[in-house]
Amino acid sequence: MESKWSRCEAPAANSLGVALRNGGETASVLGMIGVNNALRVLGVNNIDIEAPLKGVLLLIRNQDVPGVIGRVGTLLGQHKINIANFALGRLQDSTEAIGIVNVDHKVPPEVLAELRAIQAVRQARVVEIR
Repeated sequence: MESKWSRCEAPAANSLGVALRNGGETASVLGMIGVNNALRVLGVNNIDIEAPLKGVLLLIRNQDVPGVIGRVGTLLGQHKINIANFALGRLQDSTEAIGIVNVDHKVPPEVLAELRAIQAVRQARVVEIR
């Protein structure tokens, strides 16, 4: 997949695009420094999405079908994991979507496995930003 940020051309002076290639696969992220020097994600793999870039983030790539947000929220709630922010984005004219969920606590491996078991979820990863 060729990324619109693959050459790390960010659209504004306070933004930065980063692309990584591993074999034939490319992943890209666009971010910025916002108000009060807060770090923000603006896009992932050509999908526009805005979320805080801090703490524990749950990155979910899924099919854009009804019920995914509800299932993710319910599952996290059942495990007493509080959602601080939930951001969504999707490719235009596509069924691919991305969710960035900022949570208050670490996501245990067994909860991550349950998220991955949701039929519409293609990937689920945890990233910690310190």
